[in-house]
Order: sequence, then C-alpha cells, then structure tokens
Amino acid sequence: MYRFMKPIFLLLGLTLLVTGCAINPKAITVTEAQEAGSQLHGKIQMPQEPLPATLSLDEAVARVLKYNLEHRLKMFEVSLKQRQYDLSMFDLLPEITARGEADHRSNWDASVSRNLNTGIRSTEYTTSDDRNKQTGELALSWNILDLGISYYTLHQQANRFLIAKEQQRKVVQDLVGETRVAFFKVLVAQELHADISLALRQAEEALSTAKNVEDQRLRPLEEVLTYQKNLLQMIRQLEELQRGLSLAKVQLAALMNLPSDHLPALQKPAWYGSVRSLDLTREQMETYAFAHRPEIFEWGYQQRITALESKKAILDLVPGIGFNLSANYDSNDFDLHSSWQQASVHVAYNLMNLAKWPAKQKMLKVQEEMDEAQGLAMGMAILAQVNLAAQQHGFAAKAVDRAVILAEVEGRIKELSVRQVSQGQGMRLDSIQKAVSAITGRVNQEEAFITYYQALNNLYTAMGVDYLDYSTLPRELGELTTVIAGANDKLWGQGDLSLLLTQPAPTAAHLEQE
Repeated sequence: MYRFMKPIFLLLGLTLLVTGCAINPKAITVTEAQEAGSQLHGKIQMPQEPLPATLSLDEAVARVLKYNLEHRLKMFEVSLKQRQYDLSMFDLLPEITARGEADHRSNWDASVSRNLNTGIRSTEYTTSDDRNKQTGELALSWNILDLGISYYTLHQQANRFLIAKEQQRKVVQDLVGETRVAFFKVLVAQELHADISLALRQAEEALSTAKNVEDQRLRPLEEVLTYQKNLLQMIRQLEELQRGLSLAKVQLAALMNLPSDHLPALQKPAWYGSVRSLDLTREQMETYAFAHRPEIFEWGYQQRITALESKKAILDLVPGIGFNLSANYDSNDFDLHSSWQQASVHVAYNLMNLAKWPAKQKMLKVQEEMDEAQGLAMGMAILAQVNLAAQQHGFAAKAVDRAVILAEVEGRIKELSVRQVSQGQGMRLDSIQKAVSAITGRVNQEEAFITYYQALNNLYTAMGVDYLDYSTLPRELGELTTVIAGANDKLWGQGDLSLLLTQPAPTAAHLEQE
C-alpha cells in the first residue's frame, strides 16, 4: 500500500510546487521606469568627434550619416537581415543528433514466457536488461524535401536582405534632404538674425509712433490705421520667420544627435545662391527614375520572393525521402554487440497536400496578380512624382529670380528713403516701413533659395539619384566629409551631370561588382 501511495504523494507535491511557482503579471514600478528612462536618456547622446568652429554642410551630412539614430537603426535592420540569411544557410546541412541516456530501475525487468504452440508457461523469471545501463547515439538525417524547401527559403531570405538595403537607401535620401533644408534655414537665421532683430525694433518703434500720430490726429485716421495694420502684419511675419528658423536649429541638431545649444556657426557652401541647370528632359528623368528608384528594386525582389514561394508550393506534391545514418552504443551486458551502425531510408507523403493544392495554387495566383498591381500603382506614382517634382523645380527657379529682383528693388527703395529723410524730404515713418520691407525682401529671397534647393532635392529623390554608395562609405569622419563634399559639388554646384544618366544605382553597381 505504501509503495502504491508513494508516487501519488510525490505527484501531488510536484503539483503544489508548480502551482506555487505560477507566474503572475508584474508591472514595472515607478522606480524601475525612472531608472530605465535615465539610462536611455544617458545613452542617446553618444560620444562624437569635437565640433569645428564653423560647420560646413558636407560635415553636417557626414555627421548625420554617422550618428543619426534612425540611420543606425536601419543599419542594424540590414545587418540583422544579413545574419538571418547567414543562419538560413545552415538549414541546407543535414541534421546531426547526439543523444546520451542513463537508465536505472529499482528492480529487475524480469518476466516469464508462454509457449504459443504448447501453451506451457515457464516457471522461471528471466531478464535481458541490466538495472543500470547507458545508451548513446550519433545520428545523421537528411530529408531531400526539407532540403529543397530550405534552398528556396534561403534565396527568399537573401532577397529580403536586399529589400532592407533599398529601404536604407530611402531613409538616407530623406535624412540628407531634411539635413540640407534645416542647414539652410539655420544659415539664414544666422546671417539675418541681426537684421531681423533690428527690423522688429524699428517696426515696434514705428508702431508706437503711429499710435502717437493717431492720438494727436496728425494724419487722417484711416491712413494711420492702415499703416498700423501693415506694420503689425510685418511684425507677425518676422516673428513667425524667427520662430521657424529657431525650430530649424533644433531639428538640425537632432539630426546630428547633438543638443541644440551645442550647434556651432554654419559655413555657407560656395554654390549657395545659384540656380542649378539640369538640362534633362522629362523622358530622361522618367527613364532614370524607373532604373534607380529603391521602390523599383524592392518590387523586383518581392516578385522573386513570390516566384520562389510558388516553387516551394510545388514541393508539397513531392513525397519526402529521408536518409538516416547512426552510430549506436548500449552498455547492456546481455547484448551480444554493445555498439553497431544503422542505416535507413524512409518515404513519407501527406495525402492532404493533394486536397489543398488547388486552393494554394489559387492563392499564389492572387499573390502574383497583387504584385503586378502593386508594380503598376508604384510606376504610376513614380511618373506623377517625377513630373510634379520637375514642375515644382521650374516654379521654384522662377520664384528665385523674382525674389532676387524684388529684394534688390526693396533695397534701392530703402536707400532712396534714407537719403530723402536725411535731406528733410521724407517722413521717418515711411523710412522705417521701407527698411522693414527691405529686410523682409531679403528674408523672402533666402526663403526662395531654400524652397528652390528643397524642390531640387525632391526632384533628385523622385528620380532616385544616389550620389553615394552607402555600403562603401568610409567610417572616419574626415574621409566621409571629403566624399560627401565631392558629391555635393557634383549635384548642387556646377559639376558635370552628363555622366549621371549612365551610372547605375549604387546597389545595382555593387551587386554587379560582386
């Protein structure tokens, strides 16, 4: 009775132990959240090379590519896809299993036997197993069907890795474009800070004087109120511009993973203030875009993945053929041979695969049609983006010409007004208004240039222009800045773009070299 109850008590004890160790949801405490947040905040600002006295656009872009956290995240994603591809290669190898086991019985595994012909039962117990024994096995197994599936899966994983690289291209294009626009806004704020502050003071003084004129009724009320309205609109415009340019400083510092108060003075590029001549037809732009946009490459890789999925589905119609080779050991003293080798071949097939094949075939057909539809929609979007960006670039170039002429006229009017006031021929209120208008004209001119460079960047992005091979960029900041400087001069300065149309996308060129 005791021997019968002993396992039951043991089982009940184990049950109570498992129940007592049950895991309950445990929320993060306030202290843990504060500690985690503090550690995260401390890791955000990573060590960087010392900042120069004046920061160039080339070095700003280099620092973004090296220290921007979003770019680093995308690089880790690409690296993860590469490691997953490397790991998938092991699925092509056979399985090698090593197994060892030690057995112990509290009593002998003994039994009697009965003769099936005579029905006589033996009276003596016999055994063929030791109470304590050890067994071991080293087995190699290889299933041909699994090998074929692993082969196609490996190629699918390789295409997913290439898709991740194209997504990295898109991230870099967006980051470089954001950096360029933010850099120019901060540059304008830096150069016009004193003029904008002076204009605001003059406008405030003119507004105060206009109120005195209104109180003393020195001019018609409607004229004075209209003048005050114009001044208030100018003040609001200057303050909005000042706020926008201040936010650009925070954005530029964040892109480089720096505190905004650490941003040094900026250096104006030599080509800033000039309009780039592209000399490209719409047909050339569209042709280039369809051969260079990251989305085109992603679509091609996705089509490969779908085609490979169809091949994997065909393997479901093939029976699985497996091979097993093993070396075995058994310490049982009653065995004639304690070690032996064994080989086997087995064939297995799931008959339900035949039943579900028509449904799977339809699913794959829909997947192919969906990929084709996605390609057509993407192609239409690329055409629209290229044409829209080209038109915006043309409009922005014309706006720059108009803004330059208007700023020049406003400046001449201001100088004329100053001379008239100095000669006693003009009104001081009018002179202040002319000065504010002149500064506003300069600001509008710089905004027009920023809009133009943004439009040109959008056109390059719509075409899929990559002036850098991001997979081969140098790691050292100085070398990286030099490489970016050459690329910026080619695309934004007056460099020759004639070779642009003959260069393949960086990822395609890299694959061809491999």
